[in-house]
Amino acid sequence: MSCPDRICPEKTRLERRQKMPIEIVMPHLGITMEFGTITAWLKHEGDPVEKGEEIVEFETDKINNVIESPVSGTITQILFPEGEEVKCGVPIARIRASDEAEAPATAAPELPGIPAALDLPEKTGRPETPATSELPPEWAGRKIREVIPMVGARKKIDLRMRESLASIPQATSTCRANVSGLLDYKRKKAAAGEVYTFTDLLIKAVAIALQKNPLLNAALIENKIYLFETINIGVAVALDRNLLVPVIHDVQDKNLAQISSELRSFAERAKSGTITGGEVTGATFTISNLGQYNVDYMTPIINPPEAAILGVGKYRKELVYNQSRQEFEPADMLPLSLTINHAIIDGAPAAQFLEILTTVLGAPTEYLDT
Repeated sequence: MSCPDRICPEKTRLERRQKMPIEIVMPHLGITMEFGTITAWLKHEGDPVEKGEEIVEFETDKINNVIESPVSGTITQILFPEGEEVKCGVPIARIRASDEAEAPATAAPELPGIPAALDLPEKTGRPETPATSELPPEWAGRKIREVIPMVGARKKIDLRMRESLASIPQATSTCRANVSGLLDYKRKKAAAGEVYTFTDLLIKAVAIALQKNPLLNAALIENKIYLFETINIGVAVALDRNLLVPVIHDVQDKNLAQISSELRSFAERAKSGTITGGEVTGATFTISNLGQYNVDYMTPIINPPEAAILGVGKYRKELVYNQSRQEFEPADMLPLSLTINHAIIDGAPAAQFLEILTTVLGAPTEYLDT
């Protein structure tokens, strides 16, 4: 039997539910995410919003994401300003629903993976910091060009590098590889219509060396050393005031053409801001190639929990002694810097890896055409 509207408990509960604001919380996107940084509010207090409409951009792990409204209604309260870092699960805004559908009191957006919006400074929408920011007295009198907040991707890089240096006993070994044959190989491939970058060739060579020395294709996780058959190579890419490390997965199963195609796609989408979260995670080894700059050796910092990272410098013409001919001859020599986690890898395996890698780079036809 139906009850009068004024005393119907079901209707009363529904009305109360509809009057409750819906909380929008900072979502949790993966096991490594603990915080997100609000980069731009797309709606403001008092603004109407439609269900599915984007209301805020936030950033985590160098990737920008958006939150959509779960209902149609009005933004009644924004709880954190742009540039603020917020713990996952904490409410960041409230919406008063306008329709009659019952909505949850707390809405954590369902995001399929991580949407593709890379951190580019011009897209973040962060508030500009005034040039009158307070400085310590000893720095007074200096004219400020710009103040850059340590938030989002920049802060994430800072925390990761501090974590790496504080928790990992790191050691760097260096050597030079004769890549004269590799450059000839690259030129011959280009003449045949197969155009590869130097980094394409490096990735393939590193994968071969890792297969022959799997101790470097490893990770230290919760006091256990995991050796991987799968080789996922991260390639550090410098962006404007930022760093991105897209990952080529299953390199051991890919030929040069496939590697080159993926890397080219990464480079294009990194510039356009459409790299996805899954494409910058899961590396088992990282390459940092500074060969386009006037850099020889470096001390690259490991990206935990990986076991090693390879730094690559600029190859140069040098006179090298040819033992078989017993004479000096010009050669293109490539400086390599390998940083290892000494808790996982001793000096000898690191040296063996570099020796294998220089062998592969010196005989590209034998190794890279597989």
